[in-house]
Amino acid sequence: MNVSNRHPGPFAAIGLLAAFAFAVVLIVAINGDSAWVYGENMLSDLGISDVQMSADLFNYGCLIVGILVFVYGLGKAACETECNRASGCILAISAIFLILIGYIHSDFGNGNTHDTIAILTFLFLFIAMVLSAIGDWRDGARINTAITVILILIILGCAVGMSIEALEVITVACGIVWLAAISSKMIIPKKA
Repeated sequence: MNVSNRHPGPFAAIGLLAAFAFAVVLIVAINGDSAWVYGENMLSDLGISDVQMSADLFNYGCLIVGILVFVYGLGKAACETECNRASGCILAISAIFLILIGYIHSDFGNGNTHDTIAILTFLFLFIAMVLSAIGDWRDGARINTAITVILILIILGCAVGMSIEALEVITVACGIVWLAAISSKMIIPKKA
């Protein structure tokens, strides 16, 4: 029997901080660049914005939040079990790609490198969400399961009828809500 004595509280606080920080970064960066238009521009366009404040905020935000999510993912892997442990590992991989988004901008080379990194970020985030929903269901965390499934369905539903530019924003918003929800779950101690 594997019993973890690690308290997930510090990791949960890091996850909540990452979710809040990334939401603020994106809102401020988008509001700072009047040329950025939802549904027409990719979020990565903020990284090469003509408004230096928006570009710096987006790029450094991806770097810093990526590091926070990486640490959170490793903490989730260390403190959780089974599918939630796998979810933490996959989330940490997604965080590495988020860090790279802040470093390799969309104007790097022909843009294919950045696009591949962005796709991998979202792919690993989506896999982490699915694994988390399965793990939470098995652990009896029905509210978190419901939140995660609803967010997954929103992403899948939007993938059918929206442009990739709009879908990216919706996916990031769902990812932020999901990160806040799973971080909040880790704060509440489990009954033995």
